[in-house]
Amino acid sequence: MHIKPKKIAFSGICLAMAMIFLGIGGVLGVGTLFFLMLAAFLLGAVEMICGRRSAVWYFVASVLLAFILAAEKLHVMTYGLMELYLLLREAFDGSRKKREHVSADRALARQIGAGGPTPKERYAAMGLHLLLFILLMIPVVLLGRQLFAGEIVLLSLKTGSAALAYGLACLYLLLIWGIFETAYDRFRILVGRLILRKGVDRL
Repeated sequence: MHIKPKKIAFSGICLAMAMIFLGIGGVLGVGTLFFLMLAAFLLGAVEMICGRRSAVWYFVASVLLAFILAAEKLHVMTYGLMELYLLLREAFDGSRKKREHVSADRALARQIGAGGPTPKERYAAMGLHLLLFILLMIPVVLLGRQLFAGEIVLLSLKTGSAALAYGLACLYLLLIWGIFETAYDRFRILVGRLILRKGVDRL
């Protein structure tokens, strides 16, 4: 196979898995947020193996396909914003490192701290990641009453306490972001180890 067909094939497999996870989350009604996160994480695998350009095209295709297939559009919105966050996160980290097409072993080394950024750089990156996540996901908190426990936020707004409402929204998103970031970092390490085991670099 040539390089382009390999990228298309791998991206297609990830896209199919993402739609399956999205469908499971919509049908079961339990653990919806977990399956949305899992579906979004697959964009990271595409970026890690196929490169950022392929990840951008994957993002566009996945959001369009999810909008067509998924009955619950709020889930599509949440899924799309999660993918957009990961895409922007990877772009920021990539430009900060000034790296391009890094091999899987170096990517894994960065994740486990070997030759990684300084503590100051890590805290600055975490702060930017958190701010970006909150800005992207606040609309979903206000709209997704069941998905993000938005009833509490809306109740605070109705009682006239806007500061309390947005404070609760930010606090809730801080919790979700912590879980999301930790799970995504573990996912990247797992993908890196699988790549190393198979002896595969970027496609």
